[in-house]
Amino acid sequence: MPPPFKPYDGKPILKRLDIRNRGGWITLHLELRHEPTTPMTVWGARPCNRGVERPAMCPRLGWLPALRDGTIHITEQYFQEHGEYIRNHGVRLARKRIFIRIRREVDGGAVLFEEVNAVVS
Repeated sequence: MPPPFKPYDGKPILKRLDIRNRGGWITLHLELRHEPTTPMTVWGARPCNRGVERPAMCPRLGWLPALRDGTIHITEQYFQEHGEYIRNHGVRLARKRIFIRIRREVDGGAVLFEEVNAVVS
C-alpha cells in the first residue's frame, strides 16, 4: 500500500520541458523541482507556431507518470493524443512550440495548473 499523500505545499513543481529531436525521433521529458506529493494529471496542446503565447486547447493526456531517471517521460502520452493529427495534417514538428501543463487533482476539485513550453529544434 502506498504511503498517504502529503498536503499541497504551494511550491511550483515544474522546472522545464526538454524536447529532443534525434533525426526526426522526438522525445518529451518533464524536469521537476521536486517529486509531486499529490496525484497529478498531465495535459498537452497540439504543436503550435513559435509565436503562440497560449494554446487554444490543451487536452488531458492522462495521469502524470512516475519519475524515471530524474525526469518524467511523456512522449508516449503526447503522441497517443496528438500523433494521428500530426500525421494526417503533415505537421512538421521542427520549430513548433509545445505546451505542457500539470495539474494537481485533489478531493476538493482540481487546483490551478502549472505550464511549461519549449520549441522543437
